[in-house]
Amino acid sequence: MLKERQDMNLLSGDRIVVPKKGMNLIQHHAIYLGFKEGVESVAENTLEKGVQILSISDFFRDVDVITKIERFEGNHEQRLKSVKKAISLVGKKYDVLNFNCEHYANFVQDKNPISKQVHVGGALILLFLATKFYNN
Repeated sequence: MLKERQDMNLLSGDRIVVPKKGMNLIQHHAIYLGFKEGVESVAENTLEKGVQILSISDFFRDVDVITKIERFEGNHEQRLKSVKKAISLVGKKYDVLNFNCEHYANFVQDKNPISKQVHVGGALILLFLATKFYNN
C-alpha cells in the first residue's frame, strides 16, 4: 500500500495514474471523486468490472507508486460536472481499443476520449509485423 498518499492534495476531477499490476509499461488511469457521505472514492474503468466506483483505500490497496497526478484544468463548477460525468458512466463496459481506463479518464476530464497507450501499442505491433515481413 502506498505510504505517501496523504501528501497528494487531490481535488475532485483529478486523474491518478499508477502502473498496472505487474506491468510497469502499462498505466492505469482513475478519477478522484472526493468525499461523499464520509467516504473518499475514485472512479475507474477495468476489464473485469467496467466503470466502477470504489473507496480510495481499495484503489490504493496494491499500489506501491504513483506515476503521476494530472490536475483537472477547470473551475469548481467544471470539477463538479466532471465528477457527475464520471459517476454517470458507472456500469459502462470496458473495451481495450475504444473505451479503456485512459479513454474514460480523458472523456471525464473533457478531453478527447483517446488512449495514447493504444496508439503506441498499435504502432509497435505494426513495426513488429513490418520487420517480420521485411526479414522474410
